[in-house]
Amino acid sequence: MLAIETRVYSVADLLNQTDAMGFEELMSEIQENVASQTWEAVGGNATMAPYPQNFSLIVSQSSYGHDKLVDFIETRRRRLVADGSITDRERAANLK
Repeated sequence: MLAIETRVYSVADLLNQTDAMGFEELMSEIQENVASQTWEAVGGNATMAPYPQNFSLIVSQSSYGHDKLVDFIETRRRRLVADGSITDRERAANLK
């Protein structure tokens, strides 16, 4: 069994776009595309919860799963910059 770590991800820039993706839609997309067999909903140990107070996701996942989640989020941000939906400055501010 892999060790589970909890991390917080700022996703405000992914939620406040013109298509207005909400937490539930973003979380579903993450669970489908990021280490899909590791999530609690399908019998794994990984969990994710929205924290709307500061537009974050709280994720408990393996190190591998976190690495894949970072890749997913960064790919989404690069796509939003390319589309002109967010600026490079907004993207950089959310990398923390």
